[in-house]
Amino acid sequence: MCSSDLPWLIRTRVCLCQIFNMALMYPKFTDKMKFNYWFDEDCTEDPWIFATYMRKDFGPEFCISAPSTASCIPPALVDDLETTTHVDWNAPYNFIAIDHQISGVLVEMAHRLTKTEPGTHKAAVAVDSCVHYVPGPELSSAEARAPPPGQGFIIKPLGAETGPKLLCEGHPNASPELEEQCYDMITRIGRSAAVYLNDGEGASGHVVSWCFLFQCGHMGVATKEPYRLKGYARRCIQSLTAQLLDPRHGVRIGGEGWQYSPCAIVGQGNDASHALHKSAGWQITHAVNFITFGRSPLKQLE
Repeated sequence: MCSSDLPWLIRTRVCLCQIFNMALMYPKFTDKMKFNYWFDEDCTEDPWIFATYMRKDFGPEFCISAPSTASCIPPALVDDLETTTHVDWNAPYNFIAIDHQISGVLVEMAHRLTKTEPGTHKAAVAVDSCVHYVPGPELSSAEARAPPPGQGFIIKPLGAETGPKLLCEGHPNASPELEEQCYDMITRIGRSAAVYLNDGEGASGHVVSWCFLFQCGHMGVATKEPYRLKGYARRCIQSLTAQLLDPRHGVRIGGEGWQYSPCAIVGQGNDASHALHKSAGWQITHAVNFITFGRSPLKQLE
């Protein structure tokens, strides 16, 4: 594997939108993020791209973008992955939103190298089936993306003082390290939208729903249980989508301005989240898998 050339990656966009977003974040995460390329002998313009984000509370999270023509992982790349020092196959890790066409090889490799048995109680490698969403074509204009005005609440970003504790509230893996990760997400990336209910005098009150951009490039959304099915989450998704695609909120790298590419990952059985994203005008692009050694990533920040 060779070291990264982020300006080239950003200009050419020969990668998943998730990794493109991570490249835009990289200048603020040089201490926790890295990129590597793997070039096939027959193709030097469209490489495999590996992005790593190091979580303090759990371990590394890996994202992989395959070349546009790839339908499987080449044997030579499999050999390199087995011996690379970038992945410790016996320590906790997450492979995030891996295309289902290539995830099978990674799952087999993970079981073999961790000496666990797939399909049995001894299996320590978990696979969560999901799908990848992006905004649909009807959201191509700024007017279509903007959420309609509401009454009794306002939408604004999560605050650095209260946001991290809010995201960890009631979380099964809550810890000071997870709270630190949430703080980084809010302050370094700075891309979120939350519904604040107004009090009787119109001042912004407590947060009931929120949407944010993860360090691994996709969006997450959540709503407090008493306030679900009231349209708040849809407003948050619409607001953050408009923010990410607005040139005025772009990221400047190499003297050029770039916008994040909105995307989301939803579990196959999460019917409520599927209905939510479709109601917000999003559409499915392809099937993906989370591959985890240690614990399920879907029980982390959702």
